[in-house]
Amino acid sequence: MNDLTHSVLLIGESDVGKTHYGAQLLNRLIKIEDCKLTLDIDGPPANFEPFQATLNKLNTGVSAAHTTSTTYIESIWPIIDDTGKKSQLVWPDYAGEQVSSILSKRLIPPNWAKNIQDASSWMLLIRLNKNHEQADILSKPIADIRQQKEQTKDAKFEISHQAQLVELLQIMLFAGEAKVDEAGCIPKLLIALSCWDELKQEQNTVPADLLAQRLPMFYQYITSTWSAPLIFGVSALGKPLDKKREDKEYSARGPECFGYVITPDGSYSTDLTLPIQALLTQCC
Repeated sequence: MNDLTHSVLLIGESDVGKTHYGAQLLNRLIKIEDCKLTLDIDGPPANFEPFQATLNKLNTGVSAAHTTSTTYIESIWPIIDDTGKKSQLVWPDYAGEQVSSILSKRLIPPNWAKNIQDASSWMLLIRLNKNHEQADILSKPIADIRQQKEQTKDAKFEISHQAQLVELLQIMLFAGEAKVDEAGCIPKLLIALSCWDELKQEQNTVPADLLAQRLPMFYQYITSTWSAPLIFGVSALGKPLDKKREDKEYSARGPECFGYVITPDGSYSTDLTLPIQALLTQCC
């Protein structure tokens, strides 16, 4: 990998906000000067084409359409941080069904295998409100679980979503031939709790605390496998947008004025580049 290339493997199933975050990140890089990262105008030409349709939609105050299931396109953006350090950010756009397929088939497509091996860091987007909580002996009395089991004994068994997330990371570590027991031999990991605005959390909520509360097994796995996983809250759009009805305020002010992150210590920031900057800092 080129020393100037920071390849982020963006991981997320359908409807977690990958494309919206990519478009809004690009908006920040281009238009907002006081972000930690900006586009390097002296660098090689950036490829905006994969996100152009989404940018056009957001500019009119509507949300973007779902990414086509067969799509896998990479954009390369030359960036520079607030200290003058230059990098190239490799950013993918793809349909979340591809991640679901990896789990269901336990098969890594060739383009995914290469990117898993080449990536310097992984950014996993999780939309907590899309996860279905499942009762266990720790969260419900045994009598309640026994009664629930009798009521649902004919129902199809499904593995919990947090177990699927653990398995996904394990599959990727195996595909990347990562040496988990050796320091510095696995990609850096950032968990982004997406669509943070819909979670209705109190001010100064620490994202790691919320993840530990909602997905305790997954939280224990990542904190025992990675020495310093980063956990952010992300609201790429800042508010819900309709697919057809235009939000006049959004289009008037511009999408770059919306969206925010919650940093690992619970602080609020409108700088959507902070998660990437944090990964860059860890990889240096």
